[in-house]
Amino acid sequence: MSTASDSSSKILGYDPLGAGSGVVQAQLATTTAAIAVTRDKLDTLSFDNVALGGPYWAVRSFTIENKSSGSITYRLSAAFIGSSAGAKVSVSPAKVTVPGHQSRDVTARLSISATAVKALPFADTFSGLGSPAPS
Repeated sequence: MSTASDSSSKILGYDPLGAGSGVVQAQLATTTAAIAVTRDKLDTLSFDNVALGGPYWAVRSFTIENKSSGSITYRLSAAFIGSSAGAKVSVSPAKVTVPGHQSRDVTARLSISATAVKALPFADTFSGLGSPAPS
């Protein structure tokens, strides 16, 4: 799917939280057999910037397009880099086979409980993360 490497040893000081999910390997990107695309054509699963006052859940989808003539099977999973802060993420199906020159849809689900939302640090656009919550 991605030619990105999640290895921080590829670039000294690489931080996926600040720089993104991986380091692009251009040669592999030009010869890839399959790609993942989103309906909004941004090709990223954005769960938006939402002010949370209670539980939250959202579903986003992407499509795996197989550009080759043979079938490709993927075992899919989701994980957080660092703390999940009580959020949960999953993908469905966990295993998908995409026949040659066809595509398959995949769904990602993100949720966070009201209890986990309440435990989040307050973030103020002007003062920064961890600022005291307004009274």
